[in-house]
Amino acid sequence: MVYAFDKQDASRVYRWPHVLPDEKTILVSSSSEVADSDSILLLYDKENGTSQELITNAFNGRFVEETGHIVFVRDSSLWAVPFELDNLQIAGNEKRVIEDIQTNGILGSAAYSFSKNGRLVYLQGTDVAVATADLDMNVVSRSGDLIETIDISGRIGQLAISPDNSQLSYTAYKNSQSDIWVWNFDREVAGRRTFDGTSNRARWSPDAATLLFNNVSTTQNLRGIWTVRSDGSAQAFEVYRDPSNFDSYQLQSLSVTDNRLIFFSRALQIGQAALWSLDLSNYENVEMDIKQLKVSPNTEPVWWARAATSRDGRLISYVSNESGSNQIYIRPYPDTDLGKWQISAIDAVSPIWSGSSDEIFFRSGNSFFKVEYEEVSSESKTFLNLSEPEFLFEHTIVENHLTFPAYVYNPATDNFIILSTSDNDSLQFSDSAYSDQTTLTVVENWFTELSTLVPKSTSN
Repeated sequence: MVYAFDKQDASRVYRWPHVLPDEKTILVSSSSEVADSDSILLLYDKENGTSQELITNAFNGRFVEETGHIVFVRDSSLWAVPFELDNLQIAGNEKRVIEDIQTNGILGSAAYSFSKNGRLVYLQGTDVAVATADLDMNVVSRSGDLIETIDISGRIGQLAISPDNSQLSYTAYKNSQSDIWVWNFDREVAGRRTFDGTSNRARWSPDAATLLFNNVSTTQNLRGIWTVRSDGSAQAFEVYRDPSNFDSYQLQSLSVTDNRLIFFSRALQIGQAALWSLDLSNYENVEMDIKQLKVSPNTEPVWWARAATSRDGRLISYVSNESGSNQIYIRPYPDTDLGKWQISAIDAVSPIWSGSSDEIFFRSGNSFFKVEYEEVSSESKTFLNLSEPEFLFEHTIVENHLTFPAYVYNPATDNFIILSTSDNDSLQFSDSAYSDQTTLTVVENWFTELSTLVPKSTSN
């Protein structure tokens, strides 16, 4: 039994626990959302609930009992350091022992393992995650033609186009921090809008005058929903926080008719994640109206739901895996119990309302589709006539929890803006990125090599 682990810093992510031979100490990786940005190795005492920092800039650590070393990952390499189990202290210097191991800098995972008889097996490769990669913003036509690449690159994600179609907000990452930036299509310039904390997942107000975003900072005690003027003319301020009920706010969209912000939260209890809508009519009201959106009553909602209302505010689209795979559904809004329509037939994500026509766009992998819809009203109900999904084009897209949403539709120009890789031959993020790195290396008698390469300090 692990005692009081839920008392640890809730703003951190804890991964890859490894129980030491004393059976009471756990070696665990602790980081913010991106593991390779600020991950540290902690020693956690499961009997009294205390923890101590052991190694910085490290993740996926394990103890080698046969040699008395802790091995861990840093910069797609395996490192080792001598460790005294009796007093739980480092007993030497850190040293790189294996280079070029496949890692995932987002999750902090690494493809290596060793047996008790000294055999090491690892997968050669590099970091396959987007956390350390530069991406491009490609403007693509309905037929899939590349029109241009917007003059923004780097570690970027989470696109949102303004309601007047004149600007594009995005998240820019730097080390463990992130900020909201805005690109002006006419002037072709980008401006930074946030400066405190880790800001992400911006969404536009219906009048395009403000941006709502998630803000997190453990050092500055920031964790809530904030707003800032979209032109940068005023400082950002917090509009909502409820730490007693929510541990995260993953903003989805703003309803155009009732000024409600739709967001996803993991909540504080496992199995209680949900979609919520927050009334933004009065920022100064500390008892702001918040309601749960029960669009998936038979399953737990997902953070990639991309829930959004139609241009007239009468319908809401979202993604649910209630059928066993990701599918796109539409319900009436705000009375979601009055109907339900599935518009996709294959594994599908990221629905977007056209904004200028009765169309919804979505994708499956790198394939992009559209569905046309028509509202038919009777005296008591509204029905939808839906077309079959129509294939539009294929284009490489990098969409994960750091970049999502990784594409938007601009109705003013009738094209798409998609986050993609600069060089598809050398940098990929789909399943092929993993399949290209399939060289397993086996090292026999590795414990002997480890003891020679990383000896304990003579002072110990």
